[in-house]
Amino acid sequence: MRLKSMFIVMTGMLVFFGQACKEKSKELTGNFTFIKGDVTVNSKKVTIGTPVRSKDVVNVSDASGAIIQFSTGALITLKANTELEVSKLLYGSDGKPGIELNQQKGSTFSKIQPGKAEYKISTPTAVAGVRGTAFNISVGGAGKTEIQLLQGKVAVSKPSAKAEGSSEAAAPKEEPVELQAGQKLETSSEGIEEAVKLKADEKENLEKLNQITFVAEDKLVDEKALKEEATTIAPESVVQETIVEDSTSIAAATDEKETVKKAEKAKKEEAPKMTLAELKKKYGQLSKITTKDGQSYVGAFEQQGSNMVITTIDGKVKVPVANIAKVSPHN
Repeated sequence: MRLKSMFIVMTGMLVFFGQACKEKSKELTGNFTFIKGDVTVNSKKVTIGTPVRSKDVVNVSDASGAIIQFSTGALITLKANTELEVSKLLYGSDGKPGIELNQQKGSTFSKIQPGKAEYKISTPTAVAGVRGTAFNISVGGAGKTEIQLLQGKVAVSKPSAKAEGSSEAAAPKEEPVELQAGQKLETSSEGIEEAVKLKADEKENLEKLNQITFVAEDKLVDEKALKEEATTIAPESVVQETIVEDSTSIAAATDEKETVKKAEKAKKEEAPKMTLAELKKKYGQLSKITTKDGQSYVGAFEQQGSNMVITTIDGKVKVPVANIAKVSPHN
């Protein structure tokens, strides 16, 4: 009888702990708190309040935007032409939300309150892990990624090089690069570039996005309440200026930068080289031309349409006039 009683007690305890563990690892869902234009989840059109679950794929079309809140402590703004896969949504054993996202293209702004959620976003060339911050991720051509950080810290690392099912040993894991507030960096298939300071207009845009507010949990599934608060959640100026903008320009800008670099290199290789003395004798006064992305050239220049053609000691270089920061005499 005594053994039977002990068995019943132990069984009850196992059931209790099993339920407790189950509750602590229960699935987390997110909800759309703002939608503008054409937004789908798994190819189905969504409305305000629609839930987002693990393994869902969210697509935002041109001139569209959306905001998803996963808890009172984590939300993400998806800008135009963005594709985002929800890899994992799960409450951890500590009760905090564990959120893992996979961004294949486009631009997003994440806002996470300190200590509220374990949050990670992966792109084809980067993994960003955070615990409390406000930052923007843009993915362009060939998976090139730019991360802009407004607040907090972000640990940026390269995605795992080991393919699934591969028998080869994984490469040694590199230490992540820690991005500080007010900085940005780019990643590509070649690696992670050095962090640089945000430009004034970039910081201003992030500050506008940071105006987006959290919604009380009891209103997350209330479509009527969310629609009434739409202008409070995301002010119209923020929506028009920073959310529904065409994020394909990110890829275009990245590709244009690469095209310009290749063109410059080709021009240098095909043109005969000259010394500065020979250049000055042939063209007279020489100038120093500095571009907005930090390049500088010394030589003679002339404008051809929207481009400036600079004759240097290494040959001719064509630079868009819009990319010129300063032209000064060279002694």
